[in-house]
Amino acid sequence: MPPVMEMIRIILATIIGFGLAIYTIWTSLRGKASKYAFGGAVHALMGNDQYADIRYKKALEFDPMHFEALYYMARRHAGQREFSQSVSFYEKCLRQRPDDPNILFKLGAVFYDMNHIEAAVDLWKKFIEKSGNEPNIRMVKGLLEKIEKGEQEILSAPEFLNNFTWHEEGFGESCRIVIFLIAFAVEFFLLFTFLI
Repeated sequence: MPPVMEMIRIILATIIGFGLAIYTIWTSLRGKASKYAFGGAVHALMGNDQYADIRYKKALEFDPMHFEALYYMARRHAGQREFSQSVSFYEKCLRQRPDDPNILFKLGAVFYDMNHIEAAVDLWKKFIEKSGNEPNIRMVKGLLEKIEKGEQEILSAPEFLNNFTWHEEGFGESCRIVIFLIAFAVEFFLLFTFLI
């Protein structure tokens, strides 16, 4: 088979694989909230925050306690330094998953930025108990040591910001979508390669 035809066959198989993967995901989502949250996750993954915001807000209209939508909105508000809204969303997430290390750390960070140091310290201590990620645990232990020494504005210090790397624990929506799409694309690529 000529190389051009082989390339067309590969591209076609990949497109069909992605299309079928998206169709399968879309039809497997149970409610409208999950479908909007899926759309939000795809937009967030692609860096289209404006469209992700719209999708996640729509998901919350259908299910005000949709975890992924709440978590996304909490992070967005924290990033925009809208701390009271962020706390509200993170607390709803925490009620659903009280031992989630990501929420414990991030809600603690928001409380710290709001100068609610005791609340931040309590959440970070609980984070250390619940986390299984050593780099995150070391970082949080370092933050707690600095707080004990009386250091101020730790999270905004250039030393912290230049070395800050958060390792999201567990599989978030974006990771699941990427893994699922890749698996389906590979599966259908192999299928169509052998059939054509």
